[in-house]
Amino acid sequence: MSTPRIGELLVQNGLVTQEQIDQAMAQKRNYPNKTLGQMLREMGLVQKEDLDNILDLHRKRQKLGEILIRNNIIDEAKLNHALAVSKQERSRLGDTLIKLHYIEEQHLAHCIATQYDLPFVTLRNLHLDAGLAGCLNANFAQRHQIVPIFRKENKVTMAMAFPLEKQLLRDIERAGKISVVPVISMVSDIVEAQKTLFSMGAGPAREQRDLKMEHAGEPAREKRSGSRHVDETNSPETEQLIRQIIMVGVRARASDIHLEAVEGGLQVRYRVDGFLQTLATGLDLANLGGKVQALISKIKVLCELDIAERRRPQDGSFRMRVKDHETVRTVDFRVSTLATEFGEDLVIRVLDRGGLPLTLSVLGLPASQMDAIHDVLDTPSGLFLVTGPTGCGKSATLHAMLARVNKPGLKTMSVEDPIECVLKGVRQAEVNVAVGNSFARILNTFMHQDPDNIMIGELRDAESAGLAVRAALTGHTMMSTLQTNDATSAVVRFLDMGIEPSYIASTLRLVLAQRLVRVSCLHCREFYTPDAAHLAKFSLGADSKLQCVRGKGCPLCNFTGFSGRRPISELWIPSSEELLKIYQRPDNLALRQLVFIEGRRPTMLDDGLDMVRRGETSLEELLRIIPVSQLAELRRRGVTPS
Repeated sequence: MSTPRIGELLVQNGLVTQEQIDQAMAQKRNYPNKTLGQMLREMGLVQKEDLDNILDLHRKRQKLGEILIRNNIIDEAKLNHALAVSKQERSRLGDTLIKLHYIEEQHLAHCIATQYDLPFVTLRNLHLDAGLAGCLNANFAQRHQIVPIFRKENKVTMAMAFPLEKQLLRDIERAGKISVVPVISMVSDIVEAQKTLFSMGAGPAREQRDLKMEHAGEPAREKRSGSRHVDETNSPETEQLIRQIIMVGVRARASDIHLEAVEGGLQVRYRVDGFLQTLATGLDLANLGGKVQALISKIKVLCELDIAERRRPQDGSFRMRVKDHETVRTVDFRVSTLATEFGEDLVIRVLDRGGLPLTLSVLGLPASQMDAIHDVLDTPSGLFLVTGPTGCGKSATLHAMLARVNKPGLKTMSVEDPIECVLKGVRQAEVNVAVGNSFARILNTFMHQDPDNIMIGELRDAESAGLAVRAALTGHTMMSTLQTNDATSAVVRFLDMGIEPSYIASTLRLVLAQRLVRVSCLHCREFYTPDAAHLAKFSLGADSKLQCVRGKGCPLCNFTGFSGRRPISELWIPSSEELLKIYQRPDNLALRQLVFIEGRRPTMLDDGLDMVRRGETSLEELLRIIPVSQLAELRRRGVTPS
């Protein structure tokens, strides 16, 4: 079945008659470079908005490559090559064509204007009124490559490198109470016009001393705008709201702060000890009304995000000096936005560089494990891994291990996303995918920097894992984290990534798998008897003599019964026999049989049960956190916990 042509679609939708289509086709013979839609518009037979809707809905708009070929700017061979490069690099076709020097910037702008039936305007020698700067936020304009160039009453002509989406245009019109007339211009012209316009419209900046926030190490600056919304955004009341919300989270040692839009207000929850909790902020957050958007916008400004973009997710970061009791320190925050039913939700990750332990002795690992780790780290070389799911404390352990091997006579380097803890003497690099600095690319660069010790924040893919193993093979000490259920799963994960068994066996020195278990509150602990169902899961009968302790809840633990967390872990330092087993590409069941059952090494479950016996946590909390496979393993070992 053939695809309907644009004329047929216009007739089917009642926008024109067949007779009018015939008239336009007859007229079009005199203008072969014009499309039927353009001819119908010029004849006044169809409105541009109606035509655009049909073209976009049915994907009937002219393709850029077709326009370039029709105008003899490029040939089909160059187009096909540019399409292949564009697909490989995930870039726009127009940008690729310019990069390959197949077309000039002016050619691209003219063709985009033709493609979207918009006027092309050159901005050179154009006089810009300084008042236009108030029509658009400078960051937003730069992000979307647009600039206001002319205003008549409430109609503002905006030059853009590429047509904005209709919803975005409507947002601009609604926010500024204007009507936007789009035109197409060259990117270089738009950039120069932005520099001229926003330098005229910018007033003297001042530091926000009350909030004392920073962008990537420098003081945050207010941005001038004539809108009422921006006035509310920059108001002292909004700043105080943010400060209070954040300070409550930092003082409670929250890992994340969740700002969730609800009808008429805002819900704020804090992730403390791995659980979301509602803490007392002293604020009437449920009745903020219109102030919610001002608060969200202020955080976006601090992160240098687009405050006009409320539909797409955005990510950013900012820095804040906080006073915790008598100590003032700098805390980094990473922000993620998401559009939801009643507005935008924000999740603020607290990256407290001062909160990470820098020595293994304060992590809470069993003494026997810590001694074994110290012995291996004292003669380092090869691959050292810390494994577990997200939020299990891998980074803290990894940094502590790195601090142990970092010595004045050695060069120690790390690549992280983001840098969570500044270590003295360590050359630390941060991942920035936007500029092409991935884990793999930075690690490749490290190999030319003559390092002794290298830490990678996380092995996320086959490329970075392969580079890490090869670096370990050449005598470097390589440390990283991996998301696996247990220690031996690290080998299976590497095999799945395509790493050769011989490489794994030659480099693997240590794997530490861990989870974080909540510790029962010291102030409200009580003895209790677990129910039969929970006892049975641990192969315990109802007559078990295991005494359990739990927190019943008090104001000091926010009535959760828990205060703080500590790791439960299992350590695998491979023996020669176990390394030989890797050559057989074993599955995890077979490898754990050899390492933990026949080798009689303590597992995470053993470590957790020791915590329960010492009255540090409850059996139910251990059951929540422990891998289910280890309960079955306990039964296979035939061990009955005392």
